[in-house]
Amino acid sequence: MSGWRIFLILGILVLIISSGCMEWQPRAFLSRSKYKLTISTNEPIHNLTFYLPLPVKNDIPQVGELPISQSEFERSNTSAEIVKSPPGIDEVDLSPGDAFWFVVIRMDSLFPTDQYSVEISDYHTGLVPPVEFIQTLTPIGNESIILPKLNFTYSSPCPPVQQIQSHLYFDKNAIPQDTVIFTDYMASPSTRMFMQFSQNGLNQWQEGYDDWRFNSYDDSFIWEHEGSSHGWYLVGGTFRAGSGSYPDPSHPDWQNLLKTSGADFCL
Repeated sequence: MSGWRIFLILGILVLIISSGCMEWQPRAFLSRSKYKLTISTNEPIHNLTFYLPLPVKNDIPQVGELPISQSEFERSNTSAEIVKSPPGIDEVDLSPGDAFWFVVIRMDSLFPTDQYSVEISDYHTGLVPPVEFIQTLTPIGNESIILPKLNFTYSSPCPPVQQIQSHLYFDKNAIPQDTVIFTDYMASPSTRMFMQFSQNGLNQWQEGYDDWRFNSYDDSFIWEHEGSSHGWYLVGGTFRAGSGSYPDPSHPDWQNLLKTSGADFCL
């Protein structure tokens, strides 16, 4: 075999090996914080008023790093206002002095064919991983969560229950919780109202040839009601943190990445 062919083959092998190593390096990092609200009914309802709790971070109503605007909730037949400690909240069994953020939504009407929905997202790419990841393992006190929470007992995450290659896995504990909402509308006894609102955070990245990894937390509530409604109600929900896979800081892939970025490790 001629010399130039040997050099060509060696060059191709070097490219394949180097590209393969690069492919295995964690990359394509993104994070997303999202709030979602949906309200629907099986029969027409008119003159509706809702007081709904908002996700907050550092006592500011926001989704991730994005402040929440009342315009996100406004529609042609719907007005909105963001308030702190709304009138009547003192009727609820909360700790004295506590103050929480609510959105006040007033609708002229709501029909079965027109589900009311709001979605607010804060999306980031080009992160310095994992220091700029959302803290989905410990979101309480660090990320946007829906407040107030009642009948809620939070426990810090336990040590990882499983380690596979460069990833750690934690118990997917679902913690029951309640919050409060105010609703006011007249409806027939057969009317069924359904409401769901949630705040969640997600980190995602790519490894290997096409292996996508993620971890997340989810703070969600569901309310269903029949007939008319006038007053404050407890709404049940579930809080989940530590879902998915997490980087193992001792693994060489992540150690090399941290050296390159100059960042400290943070789950």
